[in-house]
Amino acid sequence: MPAGRPPRPAGPSRSVVVTMWLAAIVATAALVTAAALRAEPAGTASDASVAPSAQGTPVPPNAPMKCGGDPCERLASATVADEEVELLVGTDGRSGRVRIAGRSGANVFETGLPESGVRLTADSLRCADLGRPACLVRGPDVSGVLVGEVYARDDDGAWFRRATIHSDAGYLELGQVDGAEGVRVIALQRSCGDESPSCRRVVAQVVDVNGEDISCTRAFESREQLPGWPNPKLRPDQLEECF
Repeated sequence: MPAGRPPRPAGPSRSVVVTMWLAAIVATAALVTAAALRAEPAGTASDASVAPSAQGTPVPPNAPMKCGGDPCERLASATVADEEVELLVGTDGRSGRVRIAGRSGANVFETGLPESGVRLTADSLRCADLGRPACLVRGPDVSGVLVGEVYARDDDGAWFRRATIHSDAGYLELGQVDGAEGVRVIALQRSCGDESPSCRRVVAQVVDVNGEDISCTRAFESREQLPGWPNPKLRPDQLEECF
């Protein structure tokens, strides 16, 4: 080293520089993730079936509606507890709305059934007032399984989308259990295991409008053997835990 030149200060080693660089990237990523989590609306879900308490959007009673990029067409309607319920679909059948107009004003829900491959028809809407007004929108998916969304009114008069329920045995309807308060969804499920496709054994699954309080009947060799078929009439003593 030439005389009189001070020694160069020792800089950080290459491994230290790399470590500091990686730490900066990790810190930046953490900040971005935290910001994204703060920006995500409460209740956001990737699957409509796990957002059972979706609330409708208030709209003027006679406002024109868009289903996807097309004007909505009324596919079915019903009146329950002095409120009008309409099932609306786009001309391509790939998007749909449920509009409910009554004492709570007019609210519109977007149904995710068409986007999931469920075919809606004029027979897809069911409504009943069995202690609490409720409606069921259902139709078959591409495999033939019935898929339905349940809408119910709370004690304050507001409607909510409550649950998504399936039936692989061709029956999904609103009903009631004798002696029990409130509307129920009755969904038949095959109970055949790995047996022949010709097996017709079923159980009736009974679900409240929130998608909770699930119980089942014993297995029946065919749905025609259900008490009261084709409008099953079930008693609490005929229900047990589902397996």
